[in-house]
Amino acid sequence: MATIRIVLANSIAGRILLVNSRGPISNIDCHAHAKSKGWIGRSAGDVNFGARRRIYLASSKPPSHRYGAPRRLLDPPRVDLRMLPIGQGVCPNVSSPMIKSTQLLIASLFCVSSLRAQPASKVEKNPPPLDPKNMDTSVKPQDDFFMYANGSWIKRTEIPPEYSRWGSFNQLIEQNNDALHAIAERAAKTKADPKTAPELQKVGDYYASGMDEKTIEAMRTKPLQDELGKIDMMKDRQDVLKEIAHLHTSGVNALFNFGSGQDDKDSTREISQAVQGGLGMPDRDYYTKTDDDSKKLRDKYVEHVTKMLTLLGEPATKAGEDAKKILALETSLAQASRTRVELRDPQKNYNKMTQAELQALTPDWNWADYFKGIDLAAPGDIDVHQPDFFKAVNTVFTSTSIDDWKTYLRWHLINATAAELSKDFVNEDFNFKETTLRGTKEIKPRWKRVVISTDGEIGEALGNFTWSIIFRRRRKRARWTSSTI
Repeated sequence: MATIRIVLANSIAGRILLVNSRGPISNIDCHAHAKSKGWIGRSAGDVNFGARRRIYLASSKPPSHRYGAPRRLLDPPRVDLRMLPIGQGVCPNVSSPMIKSTQLLIASLFCVSSLRAQPASKVEKNPPPLDPKNMDTSVKPQDDFFMYANGSWIKRTEIPPEYSRWGSFNQLIEQNNDALHAIAERAAKTKADPKTAPELQKVGDYYASGMDEKTIEAMRTKPLQDELGKIDMMKDRQDVLKEIAHLHTSGVNALFNFGSGQDDKDSTREISQAVQGGLGMPDRDYYTKTDDDSKKLRDKYVEHVTKMLTLLGEPATKAGEDAKKILALETSLAQASRTRVELRDPQKNYNKMTQAELQALTPDWNWADYFKGIDLAAPGDIDVHQPDFFKAVNTVFTSTSIDDWKTYLRWHLINATAAELSKDFVNEDFNFKETTLRGTKEIKPRWKRVVISTDGEIGEALGNFTWSIIFRRRRKRARWTSSTI
């Protein structure tokens, strides 16, 4: 005879639906572990990946790990995985060191309250794991296994106009967005006490502010005026350094990227990471390729930057000149950046340095002042992924005029925030980033964009509030239970 205890707040028995900030992932079976050390076995309150701060949306304290007042259950969407194509059901990475995103569990579970021996219950037969209708048996698997497994699904499936690509994960994301939409709407309509229900209040305020289109249209760029004023007041390179550091703390990655992540050669440590960046287009090749299509794309980029600066209030002629200067500055950074192929080499992109060694690499960029600006008291070891890029950063920093730095930083501020400003900025941002670069035909409706933003920026609060809703009917089952086998 043995006694087993189950803590359903920290471990899950039976079948769970795994959901992260990108949507549900898959149905998986797992056993109960009384003291699970894996992230799957943790409660939402134990998962703490942080959230990037925004400078112009309502902000609040970091989310507490309290579930808040229990709410009525809203079951998460279920998906028949037989209808999804093969090869698209693998789990993505749990976390990314340079992009602070929140990975959360929204579990729909069943479990017995005791494990005492009982007569076998009737179990529903599992559906077949594969749907033959998705396959194209006219293709020989040895010639093209992907088309053999998914060919019919590809032939009959249309890409929705809101997307540039479509697959099983997108289907899951859509259903997850619908569930989060209902939860966010409920939070926005519920009056909450921030002391007793902080997640409810935070989610409701954030979502409501994003849906207040009338106020957003009236405000236009007013939420950015303080930041734009700081940029305009820069007088020397020390001011430029301080402003870049300040923008980094707000999620505007001008000049380069800096954050923290696991030491690739010592998994017990989290260290500083310095990475190439500072571009307005997705990749260095957009700046360096010499074929006709790449040249046309760069011309369209200059037109896009010109329009954005014009919306910001610059005269059209000056905006056009500034756009060309921005392209030139970013091209100098792109030329020093590594290609995508070079970025795949983990050894080449691992260069751990002390602060003194990094300072020697970039003598004109004062890292002590930068670390003070991002409130990093003890940077410790720093993984400088691309040392040659940071040598170029030092050169660009000293050779670029203060006026050109003002233009560059204004552009990167508006580029990072345009999707959440008034319609004129939103539409121009979509036209270039989605239509020109990706071929997307239609912009997502506002509610969906706001839900995605809520999940991305305050995902922990949204997850904790959702968790309290999901488990409203299961509170009694989530207590300690003991049984004898």
